[in-house]
Amino acid sequence: MTKNKTKLPKKIINETTKHVLGFKNEFLEQLFVGLTAALGFLIALSWRTPIQKSVIALTKSMGFSENLIYFEYLAAMIMTIIAVIVFMILAKIKVKEKEE
Repeated sequence: MTKNKTKLPKKIINETTKHVLGFKNEFLEQLFVGLTAALGFLIALSWRTPIQKSVIALTKSMGFSENLIYFEYLAAMIMTIIAVIVFMILAKIKVKEKEE
């Protein structure tokens, strides 16, 4: 009966250590994802003004200054479609990584 008492705490310690390490790895992975998303947002935000000014200049040079709002909606839709396609590609890559 003494052997069972000593094995049980070691088993509990080993299982607890395994779960703590798993949590640590998952936490670091999610932290990396969050920081990457935040940096991506900052990059996108920094590009917003130059792209917006370029679109305004282009539409004015083409003589579409009174319909500018429609071009802004069109640009937003195009960027959304591109972003969704990129997200789908990245998701497929991530799934392939996990399968390997």
